[in-house]
Amino acid sequence: MKILSSVFIITAVLLEITSMILLLLKVVYRF
Repeated sequence: MKILSSVFIITAVLLEITSMILLLLKVVYRF
């Protein structure tokens, strides 16, 4: 169970990072 929870947390963090990068790319490509 601990392994599954840690994997879930890692995937959630990766999704947050990817969403932040996509937002930054959108802002950059506007200019």
